Amino acid sequence: MRPLLILLAGLIVGSTAHAEVAECFSIEPDPGKTADMLQTMQEAAELHETLGATVGIYQINVGGSHFDYCMRWDNPIAWGESKDKMMVSQELTEWIASVKPTATMIGSVSGGNVDPSVAADSMSGPFVFQVWVWEVAPKTRPQMMARFEESEAILEDLGARVEIYTEGAGGAGGARHVHYVMQYPSWADMAKGFMAIGQSEEWAAFEADNDPDLGKVVQSFNGVALR
Repeated sequence: MRPLLILLAGLIVGSTAHAEVAECFSIEPDPGKTADMLQTMQEAAELHETLGATVGIYQINVGGSHFDYCMRWDNPIAWGESKDKMMVSQELTEWIASVKPTATMIGSVSGGNVDPSVAADSMSGPFVFQVWVWEVAPKTRPQMMARFEESEAILEDLGARVEIYTEGAGGAGGARHVHYVMQYPSWADMAKGFMAIGQSEEWAAFEADNDPDLGKVVQSFNGVALR
């Protein structure tokens, strides 16, 4: 098992039932329309935040060429209340009707943070990130989640911020997918952090104890938070 990173989440159950919730939409700009699309995303973010969401905008660097628009809430109750407001907001409805097409939505995913202490607004940029998406079999999930939490403690001692999300609606893998996210203030900090991980005896011992049957990485990408 290796370290990794992301962003995105949604409404789920179990250990994350009272934790941060997120919905992320992957958007690809039309040719020559990147600046217009980003302006539209910023306008949408301002509206969504008046309706109870915390919004992040992320540019994918390696592993994709799109942008992610992510709305977050502190917990499922806040998610539900905010979504109800969005459904009846006249201002939001009128703004959506006025928007000129500048991009195509290529995917969406929801999920939830496994750590109930994380607040939605603590994920605001700027920062850079690395994400690994793991596929975990239901029968090995308890062992794998324990390994994720053990790795989080080691990596945070080595300078990373680690967040772990389980997939909800929209994802290709559903509950089988876990998004393991590592954040750093800058690319230089990420490079230093990865070097520290490579030199860590504790991390080497952790990796030596890995069981490849517990899960596998099915996707990875990195990027930068623009908002």
